[in-house]
Amino acid sequence: MTGPGPHRSPGLIVCATLDVQDHTHMMRLPSLFHAFAALCAFIAAGFGGSALATDSSGSRITTYRDTRLPGRLVVNSVLGNAYAFDLQTGERYALPRLSANRAPSRDQWAAGSGPFILRWYSNVTAHGKVPIFIFDSRSWTKVGQLWVNSEFSAPKLSPDGRYVLSFWQDDARGEGPKDQRLTVFDAQSGRPVKRGSRLDGKLMVGDPASWLPDGRYVYRVARKLYVSSPLTKTENLLANLPLPDNVMVGGPAAGGSLAVSPDGTRLAFTIGESRRESRDMHIWVVNLDGTGLHRLTSPPDPRSALHFEFGSPTWSPDGRWVAGVLYMKGSTTAPVFPPDDTVAPAWKVTGTTGCSSSPVFVVPANAENVAISWPAYDARYGVKVKVPSGKAGEWLSSCESIEWLP
Repeated sequence: MTGPGPHRSPGLIVCATLDVQDHTHMMRLPSLFHAFAALCAFIAAGFGGSALATDSSGSRITTYRDTRLPGRLVVNSVLGNAYAFDLQTGERYALPRLSANRAPSRDQWAAGSGPFILRWYSNVTAHGKVPIFIFDSRSWTKVGQLWVNSEFSAPKLSPDGRYVLSFWQDDARGEGPKDQRLTVFDAQSGRPVKRGSRLDGKLMVGDPASWLPDGRYVYRVARKLYVSSPLTKTENLLANLPLPDNVMVGGPAAGGSLAVSPDGTRLAFTIGESRRESRDMHIWVVNLDGTGLHRLTSPPDPRSALHFEFGSPTWSPDGRWVAGVLYMKGSTTAPVFPPDDTVAPAWKVTGTTGCSSSPVFVVPANAENVAISWPAYDARYGVKVKVPSGKAGEWLSSCESIEWLP
């Protein structure tokens, strides 16, 4: 059974890991209109991908609480399969995939603009140029690509389709992790047209930058927001964020995620926080001018020694919701009481958790300090999709990043 054509499903969730072998040349996408015209040309020339294959029946399930969410959400997978889940029905679709798997290399789906999404090649061992593909997410057809010297973080396509934003280090020139700098690439040639920001010299552990709808980009440095554009050398301070004292903004490392709302008025970002037993990563929401700052998430158990990592914030197409993942893969701990009960208990690792223990969640963008229950799946905020047979539902989980599409 084949999947939808370019305008069928109003909502998909994508789980993707692919491997890259294609070497066709990138074409310029000067605007979304021209990009769509280019898509038609590529299809006519035989460069189109296959339609999505569905695993499910045509019945519908309620995917979120007692309602159905708009749009589509991209969820990457480490298992080598790519799927799409229609949020209106919960139906599962298989995305295009290539036959080879060059572990530890893998493909990731990353943020595009309008109907477009980027698929990028992540290779932790190889050097040299690697591809970034541009796909039309309505048909999952490739419309172009560029080649960039590795290594770089998740790329993001500008609203006019002319530029790609990423944190990049040029391995071909012997650069290392501390040389990874905010870079704007030309989407046709793959050449950097601008490089550098106030994050220069920081060890990047994320990608705290994103495009605004007007073609500028915004990024966070500790408690400050800055804005710039591809063809200017200036960077303007947007806002000072009144974050609490326990946020982790010092040291040589910088990062977290940052996502811009569809209307460009709000940001969702992640930042680490310390607490008595451990540390956490939380999602915050703020207006572009720095007002309305509030923390979206809260640890399910503040007394636990576990590290609760809320990550990969992404906005619904209508701007009402923010989705994320509570990343709980890794270690579990328990207290160990020494013979002398006057000594505070130590902690030891007692087991590990897998990807199924990292739930995808959706919360209203104006919510505050939402505690997602764990390890039990939280029916208040979890997303339900169909199992491959299409005869039942299951809670969605992921070990990788997610992106919500129109």
